[in-house]
Amino acid sequence: MLVTVMSFICYDFFIGFKRWSPSHKILSMLQWFFWSVPLIVQMMSTTIFGALVITLGHHFRQLNVKLMAVRDRNNSVPPKIIDVTNDCVESVRLIAKVHYNLCKISKFINSFFSPILVVIVVTAFFMMSSSLYFIFNEVVREGETDYWQIGTYVAWEITTALPIIVVVIICNLTTNEAALTGKLIHELYVENSQSKLYQIIRSLSLQLHHQKIEFSGAGLFPINSSLLQTMIGNMTTSLVILIQFQPSLD
Repeated sequence: MLVTVMSFICYDFFIGFKRWSPSHKILSMLQWFFWSVPLIVQMMSTTIFGALVITLGHHFRQLNVKLMAVRDRNNSVPPKIIDVTNDCVESVRLIAKVHYNLCKISKFINSFFSPILVVIVVTAFFMMSSSLYFIFNEVVREGETDYWQIGTYVAWEITTALPIIVVVIICNLTTNEAALTGKLIHELYVENSQSKLYQIIRSLSLQLHHQKIEFSGAGLFPINSSLLQTMIGNMTTSLVILIQFQPSLD
């Protein structure tokens, strides 16, 4: 995907470079640079962040599959045999260690991409709010409606909202996979509260309680379904305010 994006960027630059007039070539190049490069950085950062979170979710899914196998093996064998072999104990201990490391990796990824996520969300909010206002203004204005212009604004809405929606879906899936470990660990059957298996399950339960996967934009807003609901509500409010003050703005 990044190779495809870079190919389109290079194509756009060389085509524009040929069409720019010689007298305004430097100015046009600066305009292209300050307009296109931030969009490129946002797109690439969103793609890399999404790919890393997808990979993280895949590892959580594999961990849950192994935990399901441990659960099925544990619940199908008499408890006394389990205490003698200690296979389930070592498996659960290894799962707890891997889950802890994956949580640390997720926190590092989130902290590294937090600034760009804040910029992307804030930029998307203003662009989508203004596009909605321009669509409304184009519909209610006197004269013939320019449907091509409306289509352009709608395209801006889709291209701006789609990356955020994809990132929210990816973060939700990864968060759910990480939380599923806590549900599966409580499905392990333990007869004796003094056994090693019970102690490691209790330790893992405390670990999962204090170390949860949460993606956010520098702690300002969570990256989950509530972000989309908040953005839609705020955009609607902003659109209503702009419509109410439209005569004074004109």
